[in-house]
Amino acid sequence: MRLPTREELEKRYNEYSDNQLMDILKHGKDYQSLAVEVIREMAEQRGLSITEDMSSLVIKKRFFPLLKDIESVDKMFHSLMRILYLFTVIPVVLTILSYARDTENEFVIWGILSVCWILAVVFLTKYKSKIWVISIFFLYICSVAFGVMSLGGKFSFNKISLVIYIIAFFIMLYVLSYIFVILYRRNKN
Repeated sequence: MRLPTREELEKRYNEYSDNQLMDILKHGKDYQSLAVEVIREMAEQRGLSITEDMSSLVIKKRFFPLLKDIESVDKMFHSLMRILYLFTVIPVVLTILSYARDTENEFVIWGILSVCWILAVVFLTKYKSKIWVISIFFLYICSVAFGVMSLGGKFSFNKISLVIYIIAFFIMLYVLSYIFVILYRRNKN
């Protein structure tokens, strides 16, 4: 009888649910070692917490998945940085809009926030330091507060636009938090 290859096992187990993978790991002694190894890797990629004691295995999703190797960590960091660079467009656009509306005070404040934001993201990319994440978070809170103050009285928020703003706020919060966690884990190891 021919044993399945790694590729065949990966294809087969990719269709399994989290509970099915964890159940196989609980009964790992009944499976070939390659199958258990493949399933363990898949569980880690899905962000499932795996304890060494397979009899008391508990499924636990992670809010910030653990990444196995330094290459994966670097890829995730760069992907999150791309999102941060996209978010730098917001204060730049608001700077341009305040210039077009001929509101000098708003133009100056948005200009300063834009330049600081861009510099902080560039320095975070270059130095990979948690202080730059905190700086970007502070700039983000200032931008949101100033945006609400400057635009809040002029526009009536409908439910859809309010939902979009809230989703964008939480996406940015998650991205900054995950970058902070990545840098914390990197410095810890």
